[in-house]
Amino acid sequence: MKKKLFGNVSITFLLILAALLLYYQFLTQPEINEDVPLPQDLHPVVQENKDMLVQKAAERGIKVLVTDGFRSFEEQNQLYEKGRSREGQIVTHAKGGESYHNFGLAIDFALVNKSGKAYGTLTMTEMAMGNQIGWK
Repeated sequence: MKKKLFGNVSITFLLILAALLLYYQFLTQPEINEDVPLPQDLHPVVQENKDMLVQKAAERGIKVLVTDGFRSFEEQNQLYEKGRSREGQIVTHAKGGESYHNFGLAIDFALVNKSGKAYGTLTMTEMAMGNQIGWK
């Protein structure tokens, strides 16, 4: 009986803790320090990695097309409005200030087939996740 009661209390505690963490993660907005200027381009390390990705892919006969990089808050908000208040399909769930693109920390790219058609848009985050699970 004691083990069952302890187990139920533990599960309840973990559920409450998870709910609080989710509340903090998804419902609070990060603070933006207005005194620090926002980037206007890709971060130099991201730029270097982008160039390396394109070069290494080319060495293997794979053509990579970078479809997007740095985006201003205004550009991000325009993309966010697609499929909502503007025509088109939803292409992002991030508003201005919520995307790594807004801080120069993300690129999107597609692979180009032999006939020159781009297919399969990927983000750097998706590539990193693929590398973690063994994609080469």
